[in-house]
Amino acid sequence: MDWIRNKMNIEIKDMSSSDFREMSELWSESFPEMQLSASEFQKQFEEFGILPSECPVAHTPSGVAGFAIATDRRIPFIGSDPLPGCLACVVVGSKHRRKGIGSLLVKAAERQLMGKGVKKIRIGYPTYLRGTILSLIGVDIKWLGAVGFLQSLGYAPRRALDSMILPLENWQMPPEMVRKLESDSKDGITFAALNPAEENNIMSFLKHEFPGAWHDQFTDLLNANALNAKEVLIVKDQGKIAGFAGPFHIAPNGDTCGVGLGLAARLRGRGLGMSLVYSITDFVKKSGGRKLTLFGAVDKINYYGKAGFVPASTWLVFEKICPEAKQKTNG
Repeated sequence: MDWIRNKMNIEIKDMSSSDFREMSELWSESFPEMQLSASEFQKQFEEFGILPSECPVAHTPSGVAGFAIATDRRIPFIGSDPLPGCLACVVVGSKHRRKGIGSLLVKAAERQLMGKGVKKIRIGYPTYLRGTILSLIGVDIKWLGAVGFLQSLGYAPRRALDSMILPLENWQMPPEMVRKLESDSKDGITFAALNPAEENNIMSFLKHEFPGAWHDQFTDLLNANALNAKEVLIVKDQGKIAGFAGPFHIAPNGDTCGVGLGLAARLRGRGLGMSLVYSITDFVKKSGGRKLTLFGAVDKINYYGKAGFVPASTWLVFEKICPEAKQKTNG
């Protein structure tokens, strides 16, 4: 990207390695619940394969004032739906806001995405990973300033995604669930982390019981060598895999969200779903998790609420059809 300079002496140019420290500071200022050190910030860029051209950075004479991440790059930690161009985040330092920097960054990001032939741009990135540079799945409905800003640039909300959270710092397994799990064990039902030697078994189970999204997600992780057995909880019935939950990838801030959970058809209706939910929670906490997040689960609050989950943010997914795509459609 060529340098872009406006009348306020603001330059927009591709990210360079010397920008990481200031970018991580702006990120941590804007998202204190997802603070990242400069080294962790850079590590995530490298792990996700984000290119310098996918991250326009706003420079002022005093340093980095803001940046955006815009990519159509597919990582393993998302579903199987088609991926549009994603404006994963737009970050502007508090002392540089209301100066037009956000608009400059969005326009630079849009040019980069449209140059790749992207037909539609969404705000946020559709991953279940928490606490990362790609973890903003949309716009929190409480961010009224961001909502108005995006609408002024032609973006419109297309859908909403609810969430529930369970803080784990003070969470403990209720005595009645301890007894229930002991009873389950006597009946031959056990809950434990996946053994790496059983990867083929879990894939066969998913293909049979949950063909489609969950099987496809695990397949993508396996093919990318990104499936960590320690992040998957499995249910066994008489020694054979009969259920799963996860993967639960724990972020540096301790937040986590799993791909899904499910039981074999023959085990449903026996009260084992709640045993699985409590086992997941215990599993995540013992693995170092400090908060468990569920998306699209508020309609099941009577179920997950029993385990302590409470409604949290509602995320708006904003989208915009690119001008070239509009012209072809109208033509």
